[in-house]
Amino acid sequence: MRSPTTNRTKDDQRGPPKEKEQHGRTHWTKCYRDGCWQHREEKTKNHYYPRRPIPGERKVRGWGMDARTRPWGEGSEKTQSDIEAYQKQIQERLEEQDRNRKTIADLETSVENQRRTITGSAFMLSRAENEIKTLRRAMERYEVLKSDVRRAGRKLLDLGN
Repeated sequence: MRSPTTNRTKDDQRGPPKEKEQHGRTHWTKCYRDGCWQHREEKTKNHYYPRRPIPGERKVRGWGMDARTRPWGEGSEKTQSDIEAYQKQIQERLEEQDRNRKTIADLETSVENQRRTITGSAFMLSRAENEIKTLRRAMERYEVLKSDVRRAGRKLLDLGN
């Protein structure tokens, strides 16, 4: 129960000052009270709430400590159903990750195919532009030849009359 004036639990207010002082010197990874105000900041910052070792329990360690994270207000002990639910969530996330990887690979393939299409289209466009330039030059030569033939035809008509 929290005290309205100090916003601390009764556990935090109990005990002689010497005991509190000694607890304050304890490293936060060895403080097993989830509601401890002296170590709350470190626990929250590291998303880690140490728990008392259970006799006979084999510790699995990662990063030098047994990991247990929880949001505020959740009970400090995990049940078998919690573990199974977490394992199921992990499996679902791994399956989702595999689907996302496949989707990304498919999209990368699609992008590569579109890039090839664009590159091919750019090449074909360049060839078409060159053909248009060649045809324009041929049309200009045709117009020049046509006017030369007309001029020659008029001269022949003039000579024949």
